[in-house]
Amino acid sequence: MELIFTLVALVYASYFVGCLLPKNKYKLLCAALFVGLGFLLRNVIAFHLTKDYDAYIHYFGDGFAFTSWVDYLGKEPYLYILYRFFGLFFSSNETIFAAIYYFNFFLVATFFVWLMFLDDVRTWKKSIFFSLFYFLFAHVLLRNGAQYVIFAYFIYLIYRNRNTYLIFLTPFVHLTSSAPIILVFHRWKYYRWLLLAFVVLLIPMLFLGKFANIPLLHTITRRIGSYSQANHFSLAHYVFFTTIIGACAVAYYFLRKRFWNPIIITTLIIYLLSFLISPIAGFRYSPYLLMGLLFIKVEEGEYARLNTLLDYGSVVLLGYFFYSLIDTHSKDLLLQNIHI
Repeated sequence: MELIFTLVALVYASYFVGCLLPKNKYKLLCAALFVGLGFLLRNVIAFHLTKDYDAYIHYFGDGFAFTSWVDYLGKEPYLYILYRFFGLFFSSNETIFAAIYYFNFFLVATFFVWLMFLDDVRTWKKSIFFSLFYFLFAHVLLRNGAQYVIFAYFIYLIYRNRNTYLIFLTPFVHLTSSAPIILVFHRWKYYRWLLLAFVVLLIPMLFLGKFANIPLLHTITRRIGSYSQANHFSLAHYVFFTTIIGACAVAYYFLRKRFWNPIIITTLIIYLLSFLISPIAGFRYSPYLLMGLLFIKVEEGEYARLNTLLDYGSVVLLGYFFYSLIDTHSKDLLLQNIHI
């Protein structure tokens, strides 16, 4: 266990220092250490101790059957494609999923290295996103992880008047992206009316999915139903909700009129609606809102000294980084014997 905690501290330190440094050979060294130490950490933590591991194994153990191409696309084929690809080289479910876990790790690690090298996102913002979601994306979510990093890349770009067609792949990675993908229309002059129509139609569509013979809607409502089990809720979900709303209030104080941009408002509405459905669903949609809050391009101006203080002060997020490790893995992690 001491080895795991040491590696966690070193992974955070290499990322934090890498974010602080200017672009030079030492930043490259930090990036290499971050990926290498992260890979070692991923290797020493048994896959079965990762939350959702049993769900993945049992889901694919029962087979992946579909009746049509619509049904196929509605069943989020990204993970199935990976499963089939690695199945060309390995035979057992456990080995195939080990390969997928490693693939997902390198995909997410690449995203965080890209984020590390951005000049127009402050270190404290990178540290918040990293400490909150690194273990969730890189260790747990074999489908959502890819979806989230694509969306983070997309939101960063559209704040800077650029775009990426990768965003259109996200519904086939995980259906939860079907809501925030409305952001592709954020520059349309009638976007506010489109957003209003989306909100008005969302709940009736989900209700219809329970009764209508529409596979895609049925899949979405079944997923939401799984998030809505009351015994899955905890005090932490409500504390997190309060923290997110507090972050929105702070962002409004500093951004003022810029807070009411389509990206923040859309992701905030989706987050609030999903939280009303289920605190777990709300947590799953919170990364989109935080992307909107953290990746917006702002001029430092009079807050340059405050930003510098926050940059160095964000080292305290190491504490939450440790908590995130424990929260995203089985309690048996603390009892694991390490074999390298």
